[in-house]
Amino acid sequence: MPTPKPLTPGQAAHTLAHRFAKRADRLRQLATRFGIRPYRCFLVWSKSDGAEYGAGRTQEVKRVEVLPTPKVRPNLMRTLLSGGIVPTGSVELTEVSATLTYDELIGRTIPVDGEVSVPPPYDFHWELVEDGRGGDDPKPVLYRPFGEPAREPGNVQWKLTLAPVSEDGV
Repeated sequence: MPTPKPLTPGQAAHTLAHRFAKRADRLRQLATRFGIRPYRCFLVWSKSDGAEYGAGRTQEVKRVEVLPTPKVRPNLMRTLLSGGIVPTGSVELTEVSATLTYDELIGRTIPVDGEVSVPPPYDFHWELVEDGRGGDDPKPVLYRPFGEPAREPGNVQWKLTLAPVSEDGV
């Protein structure tokens, strides 16, 4: 029996769990094709041209759809407060592609053609929108990562929780 020892980053990149990521993505894409994943998920980077952070016009810098479509489990309520209706709760995403990196999931880098940094200051959010099967015009809902994304190599996935962005951007 070999002596237990940790994997180096180079060894970890060649493990069976890591190599299965693309195959798992192809299998998870079947859930989208079968119509059992009704939410489209996007990573969105934007900038404001105002003098202060978040002031002025906001311009979208980049939008990347997360594919295959993750499994979305909403746990949200709309709470009536004196200032209006505020979304509370969270959304759990599972079966997020293991080919994405931690930095991509939190908005530090853009997952397109290698690692491209977004120069600060920028704003990052997730956008979830129903796929439109209900006939109404689907409205996108904005979320921010809540807590740390968790890599689950045994399930060949990332798991993360998102919190809704309120009307004032907080």
